[in-house]
Amino acid sequence: MSETRVLDRDRVHPAPVPGTRPPSRARRLRARLLPRGVDLPESAWNGRHRAVVLFLWVLTAVTTVWAVGLVRTPNAVAEAAALVAATAAVTAIPTRRRRLAASAASVTMLLATAVLVHLSGGVIEVHFLFFVIVAAVTLYQQWAPFLSAVAFVTLHHGVLGTMAPEATYNHQPAIENPWLWAGVHGGFIALASLVGLAAWRFDELVRDELRQVGEHHRVVLDSVGDAVLALDGGGRVLSSNARAAVLLGTAPALLTGRHVHDVVHPRAPHPAQTCPLAGGGADQGLAEIEHRPPATTEGLADGTPGGATRTATVPVTYRLSSVDGDSRATSVLTLTDVTGTQRAQAAERELRHLSAERLVERAEVRQLAASVSPSPLSVPGVELAASYLPASEALMGGDLYDWFRSPDGTVTVAVIDAMGKGLSATRHAVAVLHTLRVLALDGQPLRDLLGRAAAVMADYDDDLMATAVVARYRPATGEVDVASAGHPPALLVRRDGRTELLESVGIGFGVPGAGSSVLCSATLAVGDTLVLYSDGLIEGTRDLDRGLADLRRTAAAAATDDPEQLVERLVREPGSVAAGDDRVAVVLRRGTGQG
Repeated sequence: MSETRVLDRDRVHPAPVPGTRPPSRARRLRARLLPRGVDLPESAWNGRHRAVVLFLWVLTAVTTVWAVGLVRTPNAVAEAAALVAATAAVTAIPTRRRRLAASAASVTMLLATAVLVHLSGGVIEVHFLFFVIVAAVTLYQQWAPFLSAVAFVTLHHGVLGTMAPEATYNHQPAIENPWLWAGVHGGFIALASLVGLAAWRFDELVRDELRQVGEHHRVVLDSVGDAVLALDGGGRVLSSNARAAVLLGTAPALLTGRHVHDVVHPRAPHPAQTCPLAGGGADQGLAEIEHRPPATTEGLADGTPGGATRTATVPVTYRLSSVDGDSRATSVLTLTDVTGTQRAQAAERELRHLSAERLVERAEVRQLAASVSPSPLSVPGVELAASYLPASEALMGGDLYDWFRSPDGTVTVAVIDAMGKGLSATRHAVAVLHTLRVLALDGQPLRDLLGRAAAVMADYDDDLMATAVVARYRPATGEVDVASAGHPPALLVRRDGRTELLESVGIGFGVPGAGSSVLCSATLAVGDTLVLYSDGLIEGTRDLDRGLADLRRTAAAAATDDPEQLVERLVREPGSVAAGDDRVAVVLRRGTGQG
C-alpha cells in the first residue's frame, strides 16, 4: 500500500497537503459528525432501491384503493392516477442513474403520503407516515434525496396548509396558523432525521472499518507468494489473490464465479465433479495446472478459454483446507509453484553427476601431471625453476614443461602449449612431451627433434595442435641452442638486466611441415638466465609486441632474483598476462659450478 492511513475518526479529514490551508474547526466537526454521502456498493444500493420501490408500489396501491373505493371524487381519482403514473416512471429509471432514481423514488413516496393526508382530511395519524418515508429515504445514504424529503414536508405543510388547510390539518390551531404548524411538523421531521443521520453515519463508519480490514487482508493475501483461492461448496471461485492470477495467466476478475477445474486444468481428462482441487474436504498433494498467457484470453467477455491454445504446464503442490462457519466459502485452495524447486533439484542432480565426472577427471589429470612433472635436477652450474598456473576454470590445461639430462651431459628444457583446455589438452601435451623426451634421450639432434616428433605424432590424434620450444644447454661452456615449432621466442636475460629474444622459426604440431630446422644459439655467462614460457604470459591484450615488451621489463627488473622468485613474478606480474589462459614459465640460469 502506498498510502498510510490514520485513525478511523480522522479518515474524513486527512492531514493537509503542504501549501494548502488546513480545514477550519467547523469543517472538521461537520466532517466528523455528518455522513459523507458516499456511494454504496452496487449490490447494496440495488437491494435498497428495490425495497424502496416495492414500498412505493404498496403506498400507491393503498392510495389508489382509498381514492377509488372510498372517496370516489374526480379529484381523488385523478390524484391516484397521477401517482400510479409517477410510480411507473420511477420504476423505469435505470439503476445506473442513482441520484435521479433515488430522488424520484423519495419524492414520489412523499407525494403518495401527501395524497393520503388529503384523502383522510388531514387526520394527524396519517401525518406520521412522513416519519416512515424519511427513514426509508435515509436508506439511500445520499444527501440529494434526503434534503429533498425534508424540504418537501416543510413546503407541503406550509403551502398547501395555506391553500387548503382543511385538507392538510384536522384541528383548528393548525388551520388558523398553517406555517406555524408546518414549522412544528418540519421540526419533528428534523428530529426524526437526526436518528436517520446517526444510523447513516454509523453505517459509514462500519463500512470504513470493514473496508480497512478488507484492504489489510487483501494486502496480506497479495503479498503471499502462493496462489490462494476461496471456493464455495460447488467448487466455484469466490475470490483470489494477485498471485493466483499471475500463476494461472489470467485477470483476477476472470477467475471469480468459475469452477476451479475450468480455471486450473480445463483440458484434464477427468470431469469437473471428480477434480481433486474442487473441494469436499482437506487434501494435499502434487498436481499440474495450465498457465494461459494473457494474449489467449483477449476478447473473451466471460473469461472462458478460447482464441489461441498456447498454454504451459506448471507443476504445483496444492493444499485444500476446509473453512468453518457461516461463510459462503467452504474451502481454501493454496497452489505453490514448484517449477523452481524442480529445476533446482535437476540442477543438483546434474551437479552431482558433473562432480563425480570432475573427480574422475581430476584423478586422471593428476596421474597425467605426475607422469610428466620433472624431478628436481642436480647439475653443477645449472639452476632450474618453473611455475605453472592453469586457466581459472580448468584443473589443468595444455601448457606443460619438462627438463632432463642426457647421457652426454647436456640439459634439455621444453615447454609445450597444446590447443584447448582441460583433460583433452593435457593428454595432447603429455603425448608431445613424452615423444620429445624419448627422441632426445635416443640421441636425436635438436635440429631434427621437433620435426621428427611431429611425424611420430601425425597419427596420434587428428585434433592435436600444439606449439613447442626446446632448449639444449651445455653446462660446461654455457652454450645453449633453441628450436621452436610455432612457439613464442625464448627470452635471454643478462645479469645486468639486458634482454634478448632468441627467435627460432618453425611450424607447430598438427600442421603440414611441422617442426624446425633453424636453431638460435647463445652463450650464457654466470648469472645469465634463459626463460621459456607459454603464450599466456603475453596474450592478455592481444597485442603480442606489447606483451613481449611487458615480459622483458618484468624479467629485466628481476634479473638478479632467485630463480624461484623470478618465475613467480613472470607468471603473475606483467600487465599482458592472460588471466583466462594457462601460464607456464621455466628459467634456466648458469650458476658458478663447473659441469
